Amino acid sequence: VHEAEFRRQDFVEDDPAGGGLDELVVGAAVTHLDASVQVDEPQLPGQDRLLEAAVHTVRGLAVARLLSEKWDVLVLEKNAKFGEETSSRNSEVVHSGIYYPKDSKKTKWCIEGRRTLYDFCQKYRVPYRKCGKYLVAVNESESAYLNEKAEHCKSLDVPFKWVSKEQLKQQVPSLAVESALFFPETGIVDSHTLMQVLESKVTNQKGTVLYRQCVQSIAKVSRGW
Repeated sequence: VHEAEFRRQDFVEDDPAGGGLDELVVGAAVTHLDASVQVDEPQLPGQDRLLEAAVHTVRGLAVARLLSEKWDVLVLEKNAKFGEETSSRNSEVVHSGIYYPKDSKKTKWCIEGRRTLYDFCQKYRVPYRKCGKYLVAVNESESAYLNEKAEHCKSLDVPFKWVSKEQLKQQVPSLAVESALFFPETGIVDSHTLMQVLESKVTNQKGTVLYRQCVQSIAKVSRGW
């Protein structure tokens, strides 16, 4: 295992409410590492194999995809196939990145990861759709919240537009609201196909994937790990 570590906390802070940001946007952020993180060459005596002992999630596959461009990578997965846990049970939503403070890592990686994920999906034909999202207010106090959120989005340069009660009524007659913000960059993505493409990139580069391999521990020995 090369000592250049890709840690979850490098991209996402822990959420005090316990929810965290364990969404596909994290995987998108990791695919963006090519342009944002310089990884030193591994200095392993007598070998050049890099062991990626990570959970075989969309995040782990994205990291392995990057590393396998340059080095031999071994991906170990305890299950029979990829994405059998968290990554197959998420909402498949590509978020706009509007709910956290401007200087938050969650905000940074949501926004940059969203852009990168759409580019990746377009390039490798992963099904996705920018369906957009409404954030609605049903009373005056919630309208005040929308005003605050609009100012926040301006500071983040996140695209949005105001939608009046009359406009929204025409588009979605069943909604009874005072006002709304529409976020055109929010979307959905086929997470299974995304993981398929990432795994294919790993194995077609310098990576090997082994299933039903549960890592118990990793120890350093004289010529490696």
